Amino acid sequence: MARMVGTQNQVVWLFESGTFANASGNGWPGLVQSINAVPTEGTYNERYLGGAGRDTDLFFQGPQSFNVSMVSHPQHFRHLAWAAGSNVDAGSPSPYTHVITPIDNNVQTAFTSGPLNPFLSFGLEESNATPGTGTNWVRTFKGAVVNTYELTGTMGEILTETITSIAVSGAWSSGAPTTFNAFTYGTGTLGSITDRPYVFNDVTVQIPSGAANIYETLTGFSFKLSNSLETRFYMTGSRTPAAPQPTYRDITLDLTFDAQSERAKTLYETYYAGGSEFNTMLFIAAGGAGSRDCAIILSGCRIMDNFESPLQRDGINPNTIYIMAKDMVANVNDLVQRYNPY
Repeated sequence: MARMVGTQNQVVWLFESGTFANASGNGWPGLVQSINAVPTEGTYNERYLGGAGRDTDLFFQGPQSFNVSMVSHPQHFRHLAWAAGSNVDAGSPSPYTHVITPIDNNVQTAFTSGPLNPFLSFGLEESNATPGTGTNWVRTFKGAVVNTYELTGTMGEILTETITSIAVSGAWSSGAPTTFNAFTYGTGTLGSITDRPYVFNDVTVQIPSGAANIYETLTGFSFKLSNSLETRFYMTGSRTPAAPQPTYRDITLDLTFDAQSERAKTLYETYYAGGSEFNTMLFIAAGGAGSRDCAIILSGCRIMDNFESPLQRDGINPNTIYIMAKDMVANVNDLVQRYNPY
């Protein structure tokens, strides 16, 4: 009897070019570290008068959904585009450009059709190959919409990207896993599998945005976009939900840095206590600006409660602030031709 060993795990990104929850082609999802798909079969346990005493009398299945969380070391920012909802591809090699903006529910996506005008959606296939015929573990999830996107980094480490999504269908198979499409620049695929991920020394933060306002002592950050998806199980003769619908959106940036005397007055007195709004830029560049970089520009920012500035007996005093933004845009340069499915 074979064991399903982690070294045989694989994840494939499935494009949905056309109809919602209908896979069309596949690609490279990035340097995935883990995926956790949690299915919900909505099983009811029923009791009734005259049944079997104190015990459950009947089981039957109800609403079905699939929550999928995937952690990766980012080589690109395609997942941010799916979370925001709108992306415009342009440019030519060295580099191509991608402009990512959040959209509201009154904007139709150009790449997914359906009766409920869903957000940008995708599919994922997870698999584990084992010896023998009909013994593999293959699960395919379609109609996935990003609920939360989080990009984090700490000193001396590789950046980490975490997306949580809600899918509307899932299927298990013991057959052969999907083979990845070819990875080459200048095509619609995601680019080279050998691109190094973004790391800590690629990152700078500017408050307010401007080259002279770089925070030199940043020790960690967490950028998060949350769509607050709502799942509806309409009475249509099906157990599966309709396309998840984004409701309110939160855009936040948490920063931890070594406290700086020259920044304290503006940061605490003007922005936090004074309540002034400002713009912030999280800039990430691998190999220099203009080749592989991403500028996440947050506008209408406020520092929210609580401003953390603990004092201790030794070490360097830390500051932690929690920024909430009214809007954002991300300008990306890289060698991936298209973030969009076509």
